[in-house]
Amino acid sequence: MKFKLHLILLLSFCFQFLSFDASAKFVDATISFLDGKEINCLIDLPIKATQKKVSLKKDKKSSVKYEDCDNIDFILLNSNDQTVLLKRTKVFTIKLKSTKLSKNKAWYRVDAYCENIISYVGIGGYDVNRNGDLVGIAYGGMGEVCLQRTGEKNPTEVGFVFAGSPITQKNIDKDRHRKLVRYYQIDPEALKYFESMKRVSEDDLIKFVERNCEEIKD
Repeated sequence: MKFKLHLILLLSFCFQFLSFDASAKFVDATISFLDGKEINCLIDLPIKATQKKVSLKKDKKSSVKYEDCDNIDFILLNSNDQTVLLKRTKVFTIKLKSTKLSKNKAWYRVDAYCENIISYVGIGGYDVNRNGDLVGIAYGGMGEVCLQRTGEKNPTEVGFVFAGSPITQKNIDKDRHRKLVRYYQIDPEALKYFESMKRVSEDDLIKFVERNCEEIKD
């Protein structure tokens, strides 16, 4: 990613339980491609998590071009002084005795971009409302939280979160706890922290990432 991002902390895991508006709405964007190329452009929203192509314009007077999503690394959206960073990636899912990498890539919102860890939220996609505000779209009011440590090629899903304020649901918190204990097997300090808990709430996970986030070095 060539554009400079010292630190992004959006750690509310907030998104909205909305439907997509199919009408074309172009917002400012910076796109970083896998080959290292970077462009500033206008991009058509909504962007759905699993869509294959995005529509771009160099400026308001230009014709629309289409780019293959799997050739893109990051998209930085800008609207109404808001910024949202989206990452195109595959994700590991923690099973009972193993982990499985997703077959296809999807768009994930970057919530914390740190020197040692990146936190993502996977939801239905991103849109812009009638006021020009960027809004995440959550199917069923839920999203998945993923973590990626230094040296890991792909993030790992470590549990689900809900639209609105962080809440506690016993079974969801227990599942989050199980996955985090598995994920941090090779990190004694983090493992000890999560093993000391019976379950992990959304707020617990947010505070853990905030506390352990190391600012990106120049």
